Amino acid sequence: MKQGRNISFYIEIVLMLIISVLAISVLANAFSKSDLNSRKAKQLSDAVTLAASGAEVFLASESEEDVLKTLNEKDNALAAGSDITATYNDDLQPDAKGKMKMTIHWDDAGDFVNGTVTVFYGEEKIYDLETGFSKEGGR
Repeated sequence: MKQGRNISFYIEIVLMLIISVLAISVLANAFSKSDLNSRKAKQLSDAVTLAASGAEVFLASESEEDVLKTLNEKDNALAAGSDITATYNDDLQPDAKGKMKMTIHWDDAGDFVNGTVTVFYGEEKIYDLETGFSKEGGR
């Protein structure tokens, strides 16, 4: 009879270990997903901040050259056609080698100038913002 008690005790211990390992696995997975969601939320928040700043620069400028002059700090901005691209580090400081990239597309459509501000993190597009102003009516 003593032998039977020992076997049931060991089976109970093994089952408790299995349940504990499963619970720890589930909790570890939840924490890792939480961390990933937190990073994505920060990227989106930073992208919205950059896009709003880019739209303000666009609306305050008379030309693409003005946009480039305003954004170009520490050689972090360049123009290619009607697109101006500026790069920033993770703290949103101008950085030519930063991972955050903001592109402002200038589209002069006669009486109205359209602008599209797009923010990327690496190669992933995070946020788009469209804006514009009338040449005749002012801003």
